[in-house]
Amino acid sequence: MSDIGVSNFTNYINENGRLFGVMVGIVINNDSANDSEKPGPGLVKVKIPLLGMKESNWARIASLMAGKERGAFFLPEKDDEVLVAFENGDVNKPYIIGALWNGKDTPPDTNSDGENNTRIIKSRSGHIIQLFDKSGEEKILIKSSKGHIVEMNDGEETLSVIDKSGKNSIVINTKDNKVTISSGKDIELNAPNGKIAMSAKNIETKSSADTKIESSAGMDIKASANMTIKGATVAIN
Repeated sequence: MSDIGVSNFTNYINENGRLFGVMVGIVINNDSANDSEKPGPGLVKVKIPLLGMKESNWARIASLMAGKERGAFFLPEKDDEVLVAFENGDVNKPYIIGALWNGKDTPPDTNSDGENNTRIIKSRSGHIIQLFDKSGEEKILIKSSKGHIVEMNDGEETLSVIDKSGKNSIVINTKDNKVTISSGKDIELNAPNGKIAMSAKNIETKSSADTKIESSAGMDIKASANMTIKGATVAIN
């Protein structure tokens, strides 16, 4: 690892040649996995304007959790503002200990009501994970950038999967012990190598147009009590 030349370094070092405390940096490179130096994945390089540093050595990132092929992986984007510290004050060994919002890069939520009820993780393309903690309205929302939604709503006691159109959904209602599957057009159930079984106290099938039941093999229709078949015309062949 080579020493980094920094024009303003002497203004901030102590008598032992160390720089303690933190500095604000700007990410300039986050592709350590493909770098010719082969430093390994999950590292970034920054520039630190206050020091006149145009490019740091590869900096490790302090994470919520880290271990062998596990942990919370949130790599800063290029041009993100970050907080930089140095191992034992050595400017050649930087660490990223946090990310910073600023006047240009603003937070994804404003806490406008002052209640601090919302937690958000939002990605570059707009994927969102939201945690709502308002009493009586607690829920977790996962939303894709295109608008597909998975919602776990403790307030309403529902679990919902809704597509971006809002016309196709699966809603599990815990309070009413009810599951509702809705579609703006078709619903298909397929089990090419198994079976589809329906069991309930009552089963009711209705259509506003034609209804067709067909089997490529045999078919049994049985009733333990009376069976009624009605139609304007009934044809049995």
